Amino acid sequence: MFGRSKAVAPAVGDTFVKVSDKARHIWVVAKTFVHVDGILHAVLHRRDQPRDTITVSVSALGDSDLFLRVTTD
Repeated sequence: MFGRSKAVAPAVGDTFVKVSDKARHIWVVAKTFVHVDGILHAVLHRRDQPRDTITVSVSALGDSDLFLRVTTD
């Protein structure tokens, strides 16, 4: 499609922050899977609160208006 690039699936352990999160919590990819709708999704947990989890499409993770990939030490 127009202007869309194929996103590379994140690997387990990759880290992201939500652009809208002023606290800049770090989210870690725990697993990826194909949802029943056929779209690749990722389950992430918050690094400082591992019980907090979110599930988002991989395309959302690749959208720099929503998430930014970060590198951690």
